[in-house]
Amino acid sequence: MKLNIICNCGNHLELNPTTVGNHAYFSNQSHGKFRVDTDIEIDQTVYLDDTVVSTLAETEDNSTIAEILEDQIIDMVSTDKSLNELRFTCSNCGDYINLTSF
Repeated sequence: MKLNIICNCGNHLELNPTTVGNHAYFSNQSHGKFRVDTDIEIDQTVYLDDTVVSTLAETEDNSTIAEILEDQIIDMVSTDKSLNELRFTCSNCGDYINLTSF
């Protein structure tokens, strides 16, 4: 599979996969013909476990608190990401197209 970006002004770019897994590296192939902008939404939620909170409240030693947080922080944080928009802008004339609703 390949992706063609063709502007009304005649500027065009063909993205071809270059690695196993069909990865096409935009920065290596665009040669300044087009710019890409993204709208990414990141939502982080922290879940505090009651036992961790109790242990932290009872602990006065900073190094112990640091150890507890280092051991437990991965389990207490959830991150969700979503790509809302991908915009290709022609470097020649400024025309653009927005890809949305993924």
